[in-house]
Amino acid sequence: MVRMEPDTDYKKLNATLECLEKNLIQQNSFRFIFVRGIIYGVGFVIGTSVLAGVALALLLQLFPFASGFIDATALK
Repeated sequence: MVRMEPDTDYKKLNATLECLEKNLIQQNSFRFIFVRGIIYGVGFVIGTSVLAGVALALLLQLFPFASGFIDATALK
């Protein structure tokens, strides 16, 4: 194991902390939070639509008499 000089260790630690601070400021910016919220919202809507479609298809397979009800309500 190579032992580094204390001055070099402090410089490396300081550079790491500055990098972490920069990343933290970026992640807490309004723009970053807004874009992340939009992406999560769109993903939620798409995922919910897919799950609802799959659930509806399964229910229609299990209960075929319900398809007449669904067709009747869709035509109104």
